[in-house]
Amino acid sequence: MAIPAFAQQNEFQQGVEAYENFEYQKALKLFQLALKKAESTGLKARIYVYMGVVRYTIGDKSGAQNDFEKALKL
Repeated sequence: MAIPAFAQQNEFQQGVEAYENFEYQKALKLFQLALKKAESTGLKARIYVYMGVVRYTIGDKSGAQNDFEKALKL
């Protein structure tokens, strides 16, 4: 059963809001959840980019690089 696009977008948007509120761990968890449900390549790429930004912000440069590379490969 496919997850409706609005539900995927909602979790993604919640992750963006958490990031903007400096709640980095919460944002990362929301992005990971959104990624599991995402079906479109474009949304997956956006999620990986945001995950990379979050990881870079919290000092996980290796994890950030990995996420950015995944976004580029989509």
